[in-house]
Amino acid sequence: SLEGGSVRTEIALDWQAGALTFSTRGETSLLPARRVWQVECVGFAPCGVTVDGAEVPAAYDEEKGILRFTVETVAGQGCRAAFTRTALARYNRLPRIYERLHRMQTDNMEKEDVWRLLAKGDCGPGVLTTLRVMCKTPGLADCLEEILLAHNEGGDET
Repeated sequence: SLEGGSVRTEIALDWQAGALTFSTRGETSLLPARRVWQVECVGFAPCGVTVDGAEVPAAYDEEKGILRFTVETVAGQGCRAAFTRTALARYNRLPRIYERLHRMQTDNMEKEDVWRLLAKGDCGPGVLTTLRVMCKTPGLADCLEEILLAHNEGGDET
């Protein structure tokens, strides 16, 4: 707000319509003539993007499941970014497990043992029990269990 005026930009995802809308309300004269938004959609599957009907370059980070693109808005005007498809990326737990183990301040032997167990891909009850027994670092088993159980088993489309 500047001298009592205020402006608000709302960014809303409509999954059913497959679109992200940018809209402004309030004293739009406070906005710069042009604004650029670097958009990162985490958990999306790769797809094309159009902004107000014009195709824009979109990059996809496969390892992190992030779709990136740029949106430019003109002061006081909104826009609509539409996706060629709306689907979630297949949940890949191994990069998340590796990253968590890499950041943990724990013994390297413990990390290696946990990695050998979890890299096999099985996360059934037996593996979870084994994980609880082998993790000596407080909180490590809880953290890894959360990663293992937080996935969409139905594939990459929801």
